[in-house]
Amino acid sequence: MKLHIGGHKKHSDWHIFDISPSEVTDFVGNCTDMSQFPDNSIEEIYASHVLEHLSHNGELASSLREFLRILTFGGKISISVPDFMEIARAFCADDLTTGDRYKLSRLAFGGQRDEFDLHKIGFSYDILELLLREIGFCNVSRIDQFNLFDDASRGKVDPRRQDGSICQSIDRIRFSINAIAYKPGMSGTAAVGVER
Repeated sequence: MKLHIGGHKKHSDWHIFDISPSEVTDFVGNCTDMSQFPDNSIEEIYASHVLEHLSHNGELASSLREFLRILTFGGKISISVPDFMEIARAFCADDLTTGDRYKLSRLAFGGQRDEFDLHKIGFSYDILELLLREIGFCNVSRIDQFNLFDDASRGKVDPRRQDGSICQSIDRIRFSINAIAYKPGMSGTAAVGVER
């Protein structure tokens, strides 16, 4: 089984797990507790712009441990998170209007449309890699795109202003970090078939 955490569109190859029930959601729950799934039962997990909604006070580590637990040996996780370094760098550019900075602020801290749409942590690739390795994932690597779903992992901000002009600083940024990692094989060795 392949599990799409926080998905919003049906796909024949993926089951959707989300905190809110909907007509497309297959499993409802919080990713800090995925006890409805047995150990080693999911071959692949996809989580785009989910981890930043989890706090430092145990939520993030609990979710990563749960992901590792339910993945099959050698199973793969694909993760996308906002690139806080790129957003911060763009935020400090001289050519931004107040509207531009507001747009970037929403990228950094979440749209806040409901109680779950809040960002609680800022990621750089090295932070994400460190957290994944500390939990026990291996063969962590950064990739450009997943090309699985039309979602925030594509990582481009609309640079157009209300007056129709283009903000060059925003136009240049890719605000998403995309990474893959694997659960070690049964012997504890690195997963086989790793993508480079």
